[in-house]
This record gives sequence, C-alpha cells and structure tokens, in this order.
Amino acid sequence: MDESLCPKHGREARKWFREQAPRYITDIKALDDTFLKHWGDKKDLLYYHTEFGNLKRENGELLSDFNKRFNLMYSKIPAKVKTTTTSAKLTYANAFDSDFCLQLRERRCATLADMQDVALEVESNIMVGTQGKC
Repeated sequence: MDESLCPKHGREARKWFREQAPRYITDIKALDDTFLKHWGDKKDLLYYHTEFGNLKRENGELLSDFNKRFNLMYSKIPAKVKTTTTSAKLTYANAFDSDFCLQLRERRCATLADMQDVALEVESNIMVGTQGKC
C-alpha cells in the first residue's frame, strides 16, 4: 500500500493492511469499504463532498458503470452532510463533457434517477448522430 494513497495514515495504514487475514479483502470494493470503516475520519466530512464533487466519467467508461459508481459514492455521504437533490444533479451533469452536461441540464429533470435515464437517451442520440457523420 503506497503512503501517497493515504497520507493521513501512512505507515499505520500499511501495517493495518498487512495484518489483515489472507483473502479477507477480495476485491477493490471490499478494500474501499474495509479501509473506510477502519480509517475513515468521521469528523472530516469535507472528504465526502470533495470525493463526490470530483467524480468524472472516465474516458471509455460505460454510462451504466459510471452511474453505479456515482450512486455508490452518493450513498456513502452521511445524511447530516448529504447534498440536496439539486446539488447532486448538478454534480452528476458536471461529471460529463460540456456538451453532454448542457444537454442534461436543459432537460430539467425532477430527480437524479430521471437525469440518469435522460443521460442514457442523450448518449444514444449522440451515438446515432456520430454514426451518421461517417
């Protein structure tokens, strides 16, 4: 475990990781969950907003995969500091390139789930438009 990945905890976190039973952590999600349960700074609530606000769709990432990743991060935000639905929708739209973001925001969706459904439509329309330009 690289100290740069967890500068607040450094060597202690590495020691903790090495002390885990073999095969206790089976995948990256399990590592994330286990690490945050043990090392997560419950008082540093800004962490959640920073991580959530920095979510971006990766190049080549399937929209369905990004939606799962976005929703997982959103669900991890403690209720006492959870962003409003409007803020979550803006964060979601801003996770895309500017053209895609604009198309999402123009639709004025009532809920985050609606916006994620619209994102599928928008992406489909863009794909059809791109294929027609060949």
